[in-house]
Amino acid sequence: MNYTPQQLKDWEAYERIRKGGRYNMFDPRARRLTGLSADRYSFVLQNYSELRAELGNAPDNVEAK
Repeated sequence: MNYTPQQLKDWEAYERIRKGGRYNMFDPRARRLTGLSADRYSFVLQNYSELRAELGNAPDNVEAK
């Protein structure tokens, strides 16, 4: 599937928080920290592996900011 640049950017925002290791990614605080709407966050959760593959990144290759 081809994802939009915004969807890929949303995955990167999600991944920055995930890599921080402070929150379970189902915790509402994690969503708030990403700055994503509930719908966009849910999309990332449901399509996480495919978005990661589209970017060509293994999870460990993304830097937490």
